[in-house]
Amino acid sequence: MASSSELSLDWKPHSYSMLLKSFRDQTDQTQKLEEFLARLEEEKLKIDAFKRELPLCMQLLTNGMHI
Repeated sequence: MASSSELSLDWKPHSYSMLLKSFRDQTDQTQKLEEFLARLEEEKLKIDAFKRELPLCMQLLTNGMHI
């Protein structure tokens, strides 16, 4: 049977460096996610511009084929 010290729910880091490392890892992940979202927003803007320009391009191609 396990001793009472093994069953304790109290968690204490061995050192503050472990706690700081954990926090830094979470901060790095948050920063990576924010960068990823910014890149996705840039791609969305490109797609929106393409949607606006595509009908004009198709019209130019169609007119060019008839000439």
